[in-house]
Amino acid sequence: MFFCKYKSSVIKTIIKKYKRKVILIALFSIISIVGFSVFFVQENIESIISKRFSENKLINLDLSDVSISLNGKISLNNLLVSNKANDTIFYSKAVGVDPVSLIDALNNNDLKFNNISLTQGKIYIDLLSQMLSADSNLMVDNNTINIEKTLKNEVLIKSLSISDFDLENGDLISNAEILNIYYYNDSLSLEIEDLDSKINEYELKDFNSYLSYADNKLIFQNINTNINKSNFSGSLELYDFNDNNSLNYKGNIKSTNFYFSDFFNATNSVSYQLILDFEGNQNSISLSDLEITSSSSSFDGFVKLDLDTNEINGISIDINKLKSSSTDLRNTYPGIFGDILPSSISDLGIFELSGYLKYSNNLIQSSFKLFTDKGSVTSDLNISDFDDIDNSKYEGIFIGKNLNLSKITGLPFLGFSDFNFNIDGRGFTNEYLNSSLEGNISSVEINNYKYKNINISGNISDKIFDGFLSIDEENINMDFSGSVNYNNDLIDFDFSSSIENANLSELNLSQKINNKLSGNIVTKLRGSNMKDLIGDLKFIDFNYSDNELNYDFEELIAQSRVVEDKRIINITSPDAIDGILIGNFKSFNFLKNIYDSFFSRYSNYQHLRNTDEISFNFNLKPKIAKIFSSDFSIEENTFLGGKIDEKTFELNFNSPGVSNNDIILKNVNFKIEDEKSQLKIQEILSPFFNGSSFVLDTDFNDDSTNIDVIFISNNNTNNININHSFNDQNQSIFRINEIIFDYNKNQWVLEKSFSKKKNLFISGKDFKQLTSFTIKSKNQKVELKYLDTNNEFEFLSNFDNVNFSSIFPKPKNIQYEGLVNGSIILNKINETYFGSSSLMINKFSGNNILIGNVNLNIESNEGLDYYEMSMNVEKENNITLDLRGKFEIEDSDFPINLDLKSKNFDISPFSAIGEDVLKNIEGLFNSNIQISGTLKKPELKGFIQANKSSFDVPYLGIGFSFLDNPKFIIDNYDIIIDKFNIEDKDLKTVGIMDGKISHNRFKDWFLDFEINSNNLLALNTERKDNEYYYGSGFIDGAAKFYGYGKDLDIDIYGRSNLNTKISVPIKYGDGTSEISFLKFTNNSEDSVLNRGLELSLDLDLNENALIEIIFDENTNSRISGYGNGKIIINSDYSGAFALSGDFTAEKGYYYYKSLGFIERQFEINKGANIKWDGEPYSGVLSANASYNVPGGANPASLIQNTSFNRKIPTIVNISLEGELSNLNTPIFDLEFPETRGAVKSELDYYLSDYEKEQSQSLSLITQGIFINDFSQSLISSQTITNNLFQRASGIIDEIFTNPNDKMNIGINFSQGDRFAASSLLNRDRIGLTLQSEISDRILVNGKIGVPVSGTEENVILGNVQVDFLLNDSGSLRARIFNKENEYQFFGDEVGFTQGLGLQFDVEFNNFSELLKKLKRNKKN
Repeated sequence: MFFCKYKSSVIKTIIKKYKRKVILIALFSIISIVGFSVFFVQENIESIISKRFSENKLINLDLSDVSISLNGKISLNNLLVSNKANDTIFYSKAVGVDPVSLIDALNNNDLKFNNISLTQGKIYIDLLSQMLSADSNLMVDNNTINIEKTLKNEVLIKSLSISDFDLENGDLISNAEILNIYYYNDSLSLEIEDLDSKINEYELKDFNSYLSYADNKLIFQNINTNINKSNFSGSLELYDFNDNNSLNYKGNIKSTNFYFSDFFNATNSVSYQLILDFEGNQNSISLSDLEITSSSSSFDGFVKLDLDTNEINGISIDINKLKSSSTDLRNTYPGIFGDILPSSISDLGIFELSGYLKYSNNLIQSSFKLFTDKGSVTSDLNISDFDDIDNSKYEGIFIGKNLNLSKITGLPFLGFSDFNFNIDGRGFTNEYLNSSLEGNISSVEINNYKYKNINISGNISDKIFDGFLSIDEENINMDFSGSVNYNNDLIDFDFSSSIENANLSELNLSQKINNKLSGNIVTKLRGSNMKDLIGDLKFIDFNYSDNELNYDFEELIAQSRVVEDKRIINITSPDAIDGILIGNFKSFNFLKNIYDSFFSRYSNYQHLRNTDEISFNFNLKPKIAKIFSSDFSIEENTFLGGKIDEKTFELNFNSPGVSNNDIILKNVNFKIEDEKSQLKIQEILSPFFNGSSFVLDTDFNDDSTNIDVIFISNNNTNNININHSFNDQNQSIFRINEIIFDYNKNQWVLEKSFSKKKNLFISGKDFKQLTSFTIKSKNQKVELKYLDTNNEFEFLSNFDNVNFSSIFPKPKNIQYEGLVNGSIILNKINETYFGSSSLMINKFSGNNILIGNVNLNIESNEGLDYYEMSMNVEKENNITLDLRGKFEIEDSDFPINLDLKSKNFDISPFSAIGEDVLKNIEGLFNSNIQISGTLKKPELKGFIQANKSSFDVPYLGIGFSFLDNPKFIIDNYDIIIDKFNIEDKDLKTVGIMDGKISHNRFKDWFLDFEINSNNLLALNTERKDNEYYYGSGFIDGAAKFYGYGKDLDIDIYGRSNLNTKISVPIKYGDGTSEISFLKFTNNSEDSVLNRGLELSLDLDLNENALIEIIFDENTNSRISGYGNGKIIINSDYSGAFALSGDFTAEKGYYYYKSLGFIERQFEINKGANIKWDGEPYSGVLSANASYNVPGGANPASLIQNTSFNRKIPTIVNISLEGELSNLNTPIFDLEFPETRGAVKSELDYYLSDYEKEQSQSLSLITQGIFINDFSQSLISSQTITNNLFQRASGIIDEIFTNPNDKMNIGINFSQGDRFAASSLLNRDRIGLTLQSEISDRILVNGKIGVPVSGTEENVILGNVQVDFLLNDSGSLRARIFNKENEYQFFGDEVGFTQGLGLQFDVEFNNFSELLKKLKRNKKN
């Protein structure tokens, strides 16, 4: 213990004394020991490694030296591992390993290492894999590898660091950290951290994963890495990969930043999110649950790729949802979609798609639904031969919704549409397009209008469409057949087209309202625009109409040619225009050319002078005027001609007559010859003034034009003198020098001024000004002033004792009167309003009905940013109308915000605004209406309470009154009628009115309402009201009014009620042209048209209605009857009058008159039927009628019995069949109701001959007698005599006969029989008929006469019967009679038979009932 302590003390003392030397010695010793140790270890390790690997049968190992670093780590420098064939497997410039682990591994085969580092080397993966998994018996034969494992010990490496290592294919591992490498019994596991590598063109950074290998499965778990700019996470499993013919794998990938440009030849730099599960082998790859999303696109679906030597030869894509664009697809997948997406859909935009696509064997099969902001497509399509996709072949169907059709067909004139096509062809661009197309376009948008129901079929190739197209919809019916060739800059049009009822305003082809076009077009044209068109254009049966115009022409041919640089346009039309236009003009703006040429003579006119050379000459037909206005017309022999070039301006217009609305100009001659022009009008007729000898002369001199107008009106000479020039601002200056003018029966003169700033009108671009301008007439004076520029507006008008009608234009239907005093002053500079107005109209009236005193006041508001106005109408000290609010002034209009209120305002002065649609509008209005919008387009909201209101409908001849003081709702230009109770003024039938009445600022009245009733007077017109139909119609149904006033549609439908009578007159002739029975001929006159009115009368007829067809109004030949059935009467704008339906008569008559004296009345038998199917004269008649021969006929000539000397009752039965205009030959049948016995037998025998019966029937109808066989073709003088006396006796009967009189007397003429034996009974006879009630109990009925044209004119012949009523009911009566004998024998006088009888009438159904009634009467 002591020694130890001593020793320790000594050591401390030595160290303390020799400290520095001791440290140096120690360091030297350590370094010497370490150096020796290193040398020993280096030599020993090199020896051990060389010895160890020299015994290895599989590999060779060489190294240059072994070094030990200061940290104790051994470095094997320039380590080279090769196989026995001296193929390099592994090389590293430095392999770092801890010495203990290395020595244990070398000495004890204990392969457990703490860390290993590999620096700057190269690894041959394939040979390394063979080395790690094979023994010395490695054999490669026939591509088959047999491996026997030699590495059987456990391997553990806690850390493996790799830097700057090349792989055999040029790839690089720049940095890697591999942890916990464990290998045992053919199982391997390790962790990879932050591996950086370059594999081909891919840069792998920060690769992290857990790797394991067992049972021939290699698994990467928890993968996280970056490849180029993309990051990934997921897992990977490889299995069965030792067999070169099989490599199977599966896994999943998730990426929050995925760039297609990292892996494909993509041009976009968009970041995507990627999620997928994958599975595959060497032959195919399946990507399931695939989701790819970005800010602009997304994909959800399944993809399978078929591989052949690592090349894609097949694709199957099931798309749940793809949202992208054609641009994204091309940029993202250029290797795929860049080849199969046609360039024609490159501007498809963003779309959504679902469906499937299969690509294999150079064939694409697809079925998909595609949705874009431009529409949608459903398609089943096969595409093949797509080495050049733009020229690929395809077939399939396309169903589109709101899609731009031009992208599918290549037709540039088609827009957005709904369609269903079958397509078969090839080519997606105009260069290759050759396709047949057939299908239906349910809608296509052209010029903001959707055309509907279009059928199309044809072929499109080489920019040529050749086929058929038809449109059938409410606003157009059109058939197109032909071709359109747009193969080059000039388009060839070669087609024919038929158009019906094209409503141009609804088609957005015109700004006018309700204008329609119909006709046929044949087109052969070539050109790219209107300027260079040549060819022929032919219009056939064209018709155009709108609310103002209605014109048509049979044919118009326009031919355009170019000859020697001059265009020749030749126009030919038999009823519109003939003429020629020649020149070198390039523009079709004919009127602008004339305008520019005319004004270019002024030095200050700043437009280029027209350089076109034009000469023209036209014969204008009357119909051409209707193009400009339906109110505008010209007479025949109207000519327009002229010549225009740089030096010449000539224009000539000559017409016998020109009129516009109510203004008529007679003998118009207008001529311009360079600097001079003259307009002559022989006579002017107008509602404002009438004049004659109108002459307008112009003379251009000294850069100005003097305009002098002279004409005569009201026997006074009128004169207007104006000077025109252009100023330096290219503004037209009109200086008004003199006005002496008769207007509205007042002579107005200009108040002259010495100031050069007055009486000027200046017009230019964005500038219009009328300087102070005053006219006066006696004590009336009007001053006007106006200015309108970009930043200033001024309007001034002063009225001093001005009669309203003397200065203001007269409206079409209303004459306004009143005395106007005051002024209107409006002034706006920039946005500031100035000025005030005060105006009064005393005793303002319309059509001589007082409206009241009108007061108007306008002031700018306090802020000077708008005007405040108030206007009221005062009548009998009551304000009946009050309008107040504000308005502003803008460039093109006046914004307004006004309130209109009325109380007991009488509207009768404005009744005429209804024109011919509604007349006699009356009532007292209480209203409250808000008016906003602008002055040109006001918006109205409010109501009108109508008291004691009524109106007439002239078309129907009915006046209606409103019951219960209804309230009309005002909704802009609609006046809403909400189930109002109305009654007709005359018969007080009641109905319910529902609908609306619309207007365009109180013009163009449009009716859209319906009247329903169970008993309504729907028609009450007379012949003078309507030449096409008239009568009275009581219906249980409705009457609908729809249309403009000039084109009103009235649809009346329902069931006829009592007192209904409809008469349809037909111009049939004068009654003297035919004598044959019931010969109907077609009406050749175009008179069956209700001008401007389309009527539809749809009636279910019953026995309440009398239908009357008047064939001849002069003779009153007509058919009338009561019955059952249904008829529809239509008259339309084209002039057609149609009648359809089925009518079965219960009773009726045909009144036939001919030759001016033949009159017959046929009684139509029950069951007669007429069927119409449009054409009234083509109605099919099936009827039986009866004609009672007046007085009977003597059959003596038929029975060859001269002893028969009396007429017998005779009925002619007629069977009528066939069309009314071409009836079958009537079949006659004779009937003798009171003839029996031998006479009847003889008659039946004679008439059994069909021809004889027909001849005798005709004779009875026309002559009233039987004729013998030798006279059947004669119409004797007695025929005329008999018919004349029948007509005369009918007139006398009408004079003396009254159904209510006790005694009725008539004159009677009875024609004798010229073919019978001479007898008093066969003589002509004139006599009297008598019907009288002497008392309530005594009745007298008889006919007596005197023979004429004989010697027995004093003989009285005839029959008399007197009845005595013996009881109150008249069933029991006594009778005394005297009648002529039925038979008279030759030579005998006329015989009579007298008698006395008793008559009892009783009604019974069977014999027992008769006995009961007799017993009852006996008891009584």
